[in-house]
Amino acid sequence: MPQNDTLPEVPEAGAPEATAALYGAIRQGMQVPIVALFYRNLAGIEGALEWMWDVVSPLLADGRLQATAAHIAQTGSLQPLAPLSANPQAIHVIDAYNRANPLNFTCAAILAHLLSGERLPPRPSAPPVGALLCDAPSALPDMVATQDIAPNLKAGIAQLETSDTAGDGIIPSLYRHLANWPDFLEHAVNALVPRFADGSLQSVARQIAAVGQQETAALIGGLGVAPLPAALVAHRDAVSTSVQKFSRRIPEMIVVGRLLAAATQKEK
Repeated sequence: MPQNDTLPEVPEAGAPEATAALYGAIRQGMQVPIVALFYRNLAGIEGALEWMWDVVSPLLADGRLQATAAHIAQTGSLQPLAPLSANPQAIHVIDAYNRANPLNFTCAAILAHLLSGERLPPRPSAPPVGALLCDAPSALPDMVATQDIAPNLKAGIAQLETSDTAGDGIIPSLYRHLANWPDFLEHAVNALVPRFADGSLQSVARQIAAVGQQETAALIGGLGVAPLPAALVAHRDAVSTSVQKFSRRIPEMIVVGRLLAAATQKEK
C-alpha cells in the first residue's frame, strides 16, 4: 500500500489542545491506553470527533456500550493458529487491542445507524450479558512510524486485508505497535496471511459486522442520541466514508486479535 494512500490522522503526540482533551476523555472513558486510528481520523474532520463523543459517552457511562461490545466480539470462530512465541510486552499490546477494538467497532456501528437515518427498534431493558472485555491495560510503547517498518514487513502487512478492506488506506495500529518486535510480527503475519487468503477470516469478520449492526441498533433504539450537528452536515460524506471504512476494517482486526491472543496463550 503506497504511503501517500494511507488514511489521514491527527496523532496523539502534538494534537491541538481541544483534540488532546477529547483523546484523554476517550482513553479514560474506555479504559484504554491508546486512541484508535478511527478517532484519530475523525479528529481531522471538523466537529466529527466531538459528535462521536457526545453520542457514545453516555452509553459508556452506564456500561451498556462495553457490554454490547464484548458480546459482539465473541461472534464466530476460526481454527486456531499454531502457537506463536511472544514476549510479555507484545502480549500486553495484543490484550490492549482486544479490549479497544470491540469498543471502537461498536462506536463506528452506532454512528453508521445515525448517519443512515433509519428507524430503530425499541431499546431492550437490559444489555447483553455473559461476555467481558479484556481488563483495562496499562501504557503501551510508542508505535513504530510506518516509514520505519522494514520493507518485507510492510509487504506482509499489505496482504492482511480482504476484498472488503482492500485499498481502504488503513494501516492498523496493532501492526505498528507489534513492529516493536519485528521477529514476532513477521511470524504473526506469515501465520495470518493464509486466513486472509482463503476467506475464512473474512467470513467471521462479516458475522461480527452483521451481529454488531443488530446489537447496536437495539442499543440505541428509542434513545435521544445526539443527531448530526448542523455544523457537521457539510462534512457528512467524509464522516460516512470514515465510518464505513472502519466498520469493515475493525471486525477483521477483532478476529486478528482473537487469533493472536489464542496463539500466544492469552485468549480470554
